[in-house]
Amino acid sequence: MRTKFGTLFYRTYRRSSVGPKFKSLAEIKQYVATPQWSIGEFMEQDKNVQELPSLEMVERLLKLSGLPLQDAESLRSKLGHQLMFLNKLLTLDVKEDTDPKNARILPRYSRSLEFEDLDNAVKTQVQDQTLGEKSGSWESVKLAHENRDGFYVLRETLMKRK
Repeated sequence: MRTKFGTLFYRTYRRSSVGPKFKSLAEIKQYVATPQWSIGEFMEQDKNVQELPSLEMVERLLKLSGLPLQDAESLRSKLGHQLMFLNKLLTLDVKEDTDPKNARILPRYSRSLEFEDLDNAVKTQVQDQTLGEKSGSWESVKLAHENRDGFYVLRETLMKRK
């Protein structure tokens, strides 16, 4: 049984592992259903040290993404929680002897992405109204008046700060 003193100065780390890629949806469901560690337990540590992003930063990110500015304070809290989680992940030890070919779910070598691919994806994309996305709110090359060697030149600013 841990004492209060032991709880304050003892940190537990659980190891994660990388193995061969999944071959079926059933294997993925089985893996996800098996509890490995609790996110709540992992996030308990250093709650007092959590630095939230500024409200101005969150509002600017919402404007850039085209999302509504309502409920920015709760989004600020969620974003701070996610950043804290990412910082925790960065502190974990990684086994150097792990075979890197098992470290990705997606194919390691994919074909190059071309501008036409992105342009076609944008044209066929459907906005999700539940996320606050507005149809036709952003055109990828609307501000580009020049095209040189397949590159688009943007001379105007994308967003004017107020």
